[in-house]
Amino acid sequence: MYFLGCIYIVNATETYEPKTSFEIPCSFNPVGSGARAIGMSSFLGVADDATATSWTPGGLSNLDFCEISLVLSNTNRKEKNRFNASNYDMNWTDSSSRTEIDLFSIAIPFEVLQKIMALSITKQRFYDLNRTWKFKLNNNDQLNSFDENYWTYAQEGDLSALSISYSIDINSFALGFSLNIWRDSCLTPNKWKQTYYNKRIGLMNGKLLEYSYKKIEQYNFDGVNYNIGLRWNINSNFALGLVYKADFKAKVEHIIKINNKQSQIREEKIKMPKSYGIGLSYRANNNLTISGGIYQTNWNEFAYFNSGGNITNPISGTLLKDSHMKPTKQMRLGFEYFFINNLNYNYNIPIRGGVFIDPIPSEGSSDNVYGISIGFGFNKSKYSIDVAYQHRFANNVGTSYLNHLDYSQDINEGKLYTSLIIYFDDYAPKF
Repeated sequence: MYFLGCIYIVNATETYEPKTSFEIPCSFNPVGSGARAIGMSSFLGVADDATATSWTPGGLSNLDFCEISLVLSNTNRKEKNRFNASNYDMNWTDSSSRTEIDLFSIAIPFEVLQKIMALSITKQRFYDLNRTWKFKLNNNDQLNSFDENYWTYAQEGDLSALSISYSIDINSFALGFSLNIWRDSCLTPNKWKQTYYNKRIGLMNGKLLEYSYKKIEQYNFDGVNYNIGLRWNINSNFALGLVYKADFKAKVEHIIKINNKQSQIREEKIKMPKSYGIGLSYRANNNLTISGGIYQTNWNEFAYFNSGGNITNPISGTLLKDSHMKPTKQMRLGFEYFFINNLNYNYNIPIRGGVFIDPIPSEGSSDNVYGISIGFGFNKSKYSIDVAYQHRFANNVGTSYLNHLDYSQDINEGKLYTSLIIYFDDYAPKF
């Protein structure tokens, strides 16, 4: 998911490697997908289209017809990074852009013995791990002065899952279950590679030194977990959504190669934390829906089991027994309003908007990242096209990473979502 690698610093007497830390360039709390859902910001209490399984599988049986969904996302991220330590006072800015398939889903509602049910299979990308840093490290130590000290850090990869989901309606309740398979394949990539390169020329202990270093680390991720969801239609105006995403322990094949020498292969494990959320929607009338929700992830349970027997919190690199990481609580509020609802020509055009707080876990207390979202759609009886834009921003966050350098960063991230949902209204089998 999220690995900001080590930065290797040469001081006056030694070369050392700080604790490996684990960092996610994208949101730490990817609660769901879909341009309609992202435009509203809060969708857990709504969850009534084919992207519902990414929010709560309990919403799946709200579908009236078979649906096929495709979600594309384009991410533009800018990070302003700072080292504030006395010997390494510096800052630089890096940016990246990437377009990917965020979700693909096929959902089929059906009826058995007068009970409405639904099945779906979904491919969803949860974590975008791509980033590149390039900077010149400025050392204010006169004894160890490098005229050239250039760093390149590149991380490539994704974590995604193939989910098989089932939902059943029981009176006003809908219960759902998803089995999520996190296995590396062409359909669901689950690996990432980190490359570190350093070249420096200058003085060390008053002597001229020329030095280069290259390290490549690859992580192959393999695990299985499940989600349980519920959607309750309280009455004609209010609906409640719940989701629980189980923690799980995944296998990690860790491959290390330094200066093109023979690779080391380590069999390690990582425990992903459990998370859960609740959402409430209010349908004020046929045109306006308001939705809000809260989502918690227990990052204090996040653990990396390395081949040396140590158990650390992968975000800060601190031994788990000494970590003061706390759970994060993400809060969302949004709306959907159909400002054109043309019944004569059988189409409608909704607009959407929302706000959210999306915390980054950190030692002691979380770093708040704030966000806004806007969107619109065009819906016909056979298809829906939706577009949404989400912007996340924060200042002076990420202090748990590279804390020996007093690191912090400012984040500005824009993400454009485009969704296509195709409805097959002549296919809803009964048994």
